[in-house]
Amino acid sequence: MQKALLAATLLALTSPLSAATLTLPEGATPLAINGLPIKDAEQTLTFAEGKQVLSLRYEQSFRPLFTPNLYSTPTWLVKLSLEPGQSYQLELDAPEQAKQWQAFMQAPGMVVVDSEGNRQPVEPKTVEQWLVELL
Repeated sequence: MQKALLAATLLALTSPLSAATLTLPEGATPLAINGLPIKDAEQTLTFAEGKQVLSLRYEQSFRPLFTPNLYSTPTWLVKLSLEPGQSYQLELDAPEQAKQWQAFMQAPGMVVVDSEGNRQPVEPKTVEQWLVELL
């Protein structure tokens, strides 16, 4: 009984240390990890070891003279493979003007940056784009 309790305690203490964390930029809303919905849309997510799929949406508000316009992307699926125990940031090449929005939606620039500044490009795709590849 005591050995099982000790093993469970050690597992609970080591699990958070071996997980990778990913911080999302402002405007990015996480929807799911590996298809499991995220209840609270936090900007820092914890990932288990191995390949993961993050579903996210990005929104940006542009403020013209009289009315703000909110632009939202479709849901993107992003394949990630993050090293355990490391911290990462997702960076987006977000448009600065509303007229750049369509180009951003067609080819969003995303990179994952580790704590040492190494940049790894990721290729976000919509569900429809993934289905086309599979067929």
